[in-house]
Amino acid sequence: MIQISSYQSSDFEQLLSLNLTEQEEWWHVSANLTKTEKATWEQLTPFERFAHGGWWSDPQTLKLHLKIMKQAQGKIYLARKKDKVIGEIELVFGSEIREKIPILRGHIIWLYVHPNHRRKGIAKALIQHAKKEAAKLQAKCLLVEPEDEKSERMYATQGRIHEYKLTPELFQPQGHQFHYQEITIEELQKQSHLHQRIVGTYYLPHYDLIRIQYYPQLNKILGTHYFKEYIFLKIQLTSTLHAYAILSPQPRLWIPLALRKNKEKLRNLITFIFEESFIYGFHDLSIQIPQSWVHDLDLQLILPQPREIIPSFKIGV
Repeated sequence: MIQISSYQSSDFEQLLSLNLTEQEEWWHVSANLTKTEKATWEQLTPFERFAHGGWWSDPQTLKLHLKIMKQAQGKIYLARKKDKVIGEIELVFGSEIREKIPILRGHIIWLYVHPNHRRKGIAKALIQHAKKEAAKLQAKCLLVEPEDEKSERMYATQGRIHEYKLTPELFQPQGHQFHYQEITIEELQKQSHLHQRIVGTYYLPHYDLIRIQYYPQLNKILGTHYFKEYIFLKIQLTSTLHAYAILSPQPRLWIPLALRKNKEKLRNLITFIFEESFIYGFHDLSIQIPQSWVHDLDLQLILPQPREIIPSFKIGV
């Protein structure tokens, strides 16, 4: 009998042990993330463990992740069998404005089931539980990006969001000119209108902005300055109208509603943001477009042709 319940601090060791089963083998890795020689988990540094499985592969980074989740008011649900944790799902929530109406949406940021307990309906049970909990909060949908083909097949009937992979050669100067200034995360958070229209969301901005604030602590744990690739821009559109952007491998762009119907300027703004991202040194970027937006905003005409489209999914609540 599988039971699903909320994560408690007493579950920490089991949660760590569960996520370590994701890796079939462990390797020493170089600073550029190249595998060098096989090792045991105990022999690896926190940086090397993070290179294998992210936040969930080391006790220090997992504790930091749980701290971020708590501050972001995220939810973690565990699947148990005879008091043993065999699966987990993690959710974050945030508001956005659609047609001038605020809605709450959720995002599944992590879903994992122990290899010995797969193909038994546990992942689907966790998703169903997450949907029920999200509905209690009056969330309208859950978003998730499949990590592999197996995940994609599981989500395949749930709806789609297009994720565009973009590279520098897709962008040609359009004769546009925008002025911008770099701003701090504190200045960015003071802007009350940033959820009016979001293009390029990966995780929810509320969760991401909190997570970014912990990057100095993460770098200290990992002994690196790897996590510094976020640059915050305030872009002047007119004397009174501004857009905001986070430049990163998954850039975020906050667009005022007043710009929504100006297709030419919107195209130029998006192109400008990506050009600046490449100038700052990013080599491969993504922009995620909900399927309904493709029709509403005529984004096929606004965006350059994508190099690759990767499906992600919207789960109704």
